[in-house]
Amino acid sequence: MASRDALRTGLVAVGAAPEQVAAFLHHRPVGELYGIGRTQEQRLVQFGVHTIGLLAQLPEATVQRVLGGRAGRQLREVARGIDRRVVVTTELPHSTTAQRRFALDTLSPEAVQAALLSLAVELGDRLRTRRQATRTITMTVTLADRSQVHRSRQLPGGPSAHTEDLRDTAYETGAGTGSLAAL
Repeated sequence: MASRDALRTGLVAVGAAPEQVAAFLHHRPVGELYGIGRTQEQRLVQFGVHTIGLLAQLPEATVQRVLGGRAGRQLREVARGIDRRVVVTTELPHSTTAQRRFALDTLSPEAVQAALLSLAVELGDRLRTRRQATRTITMTVTLADRSQVHRSRQLPGGPSAHTEDLRDTAYETGAGTGSLAAL
């Protein structure tokens, strides 16, 4: 729920203390509760339970009679800020990609160079946000006949997330091939 709010308003800090969790949850509509279905929400509203706080205050036996044994127990716990699911961390991606498409085929070196700079900025920002660095830049260029040219080049100074390193390597990769040099 905090993640959904963060998408709209930026960072949302709930806090770990039970009273902080309650302050975040209790005033919200019961339909926002993680794991609740539309039918369960309607049943609770029919019984006068409009907010997550009201659900959290109900005796467990009452919630189980309204929603069923296991579902009632789980939703009441979530309403009280208790979530027994195991948190599984995910690894950062091993690669990242960005692309630019030209509206029309172009032979303009300036347009290609501007696109490469834009890509270097985007990738550098993404890598720095993730606290990652890259060793290699891989470039795929789709030509007018839909054929593709693939080129890879390692960053000469070693792994980096600096925009300048990414830009320079992208420029060299693009200029260092006969097919791309014509661009």
